[in-house]
Amino acid sequence: SITRGGWGHWYGDKGSGYDLGCRALAAVSEAEDGMGPETALHGRMLEHFGLENPRLIIQKLYSGGNVRSRIASVAPIVLDTAEAGDITAVRITEECSGELVRLVTAVTCDLEFSDAYPLALAGGVICGHPLYRNKLEAGLRAINPAPGTVTLVPHPVRGCIRIGMTMLGN
Repeated sequence: SITRGGWGHWYGDKGSGYDLGCRALAAVSEAEDGMGPETALHGRMLEHFGLENPRLIIQKLYSGGNVRSRIASVAPIVLDTAEAGDITAVRITEECSGELVRLVTAVTCDLEFSDAYPLALAGGVICGHPLYRNKLEAGLRAINPAPGTVTLVPHPVRGCIRIGMTMLGN
């Protein structure tokens, strides 16, 4: 059995909604501290969290319970801001989609694919945002072998339920 990725959000989960969110919040803090370029993410994050001061974002994140989920919730904002042309959001999107390309490539190398292979994409961010999915697919198509059929699996748990029901004879 080959397992790649799935290391969790603290030091894995590259290319996930959480990764997009962390990088975006880091870009906002760097811009605020004068250590990074100005970015439209600054205003978009303040709007999202209902704040006027970016220094309060950290308090907002910790006041709501599931911090990981709250950080991941900003991923669509990052992607929309990239789609609008913000250079920082574009960079973040490209870096994160590049991480997914690296992950898929590691698996295809382990499996020694020599021809097009079927690829299933799951997850709210990749299934829910065409820009991100297209960046991933373009990155994969630039590598040989490239994927053949790409299938979106927006609700993978349904497949698990079907397999379980089949195994139970239902």
